[in-house]
Amino acid sequence: MTMRAYRYNREESEAVIRMLTDRYPKCFFQNPKLRRPLKRNIQADLELAGFPAAHELITAALDWYKSHFGYQYALQAGAKRIDLEGNEVGTVTESEQAGAQKEIQERKKLLNERNGLNAAKTLVALHAARRIPDDQLRKLEAPSMTPKAKAPPTLPELIRLHEAVAAADAAWTGPGDANLRAALTSAALGIVIKEAQSVINSLAS
Repeated sequence: MTMRAYRYNREESEAVIRMLTDRYPKCFFQNPKLRRPLKRNIQADLELAGFPAAHELITAALDWYKSHFGYQYALQAGAKRIDLEGNEVGTVTESEQAGAQKEIQERKKLLNERNGLNAAKTLVALHAARRIPDDQLRKLEAPSMTPKAKAPPTLPELIRLHEAVAAADAAWTGPGDANLRAALTSAALGIVIKEAQSVINSLAS
């Protein structure tokens, strides 16, 4: 029987990142906008220094830390890499910058497609809750709301609805206290409902 490797979840990775920012404040930062390119193979330095986490967990945490857009944007050709004490120990290459830019573009494309699908699901849920009548739901059905759509909505009202759904999704999946996330998500969904009603009203007029 083959044993499947355990996959660390987001909460576990973020807990390790908090430990890293506490222990190495000149190297690791909670605020993604402050993150700087890390020394290549910095994991070896962490393990040599006796950082109290399993090898696989450190790998997962570093991958999560570096996957944030803030870190990817920091990978500019010529930018200095830093070690655990914040000392400059290397330089980002042009190929590394190109790879980071490609990663950003691909992930943003996937996020836009997912948010478009979420907008469609939200309107279907509102219809199921009888917040949107059948005839008005049919008016809102368009290629931009289907899972196969790739282009963003063109109507200003649909753009605002798209952004509201994205905000609700970000609030729910974001870091922090679960109760706070639930409250922020509830508030964001209230805006989604308001924007959906605005679209219905504009189409009905």
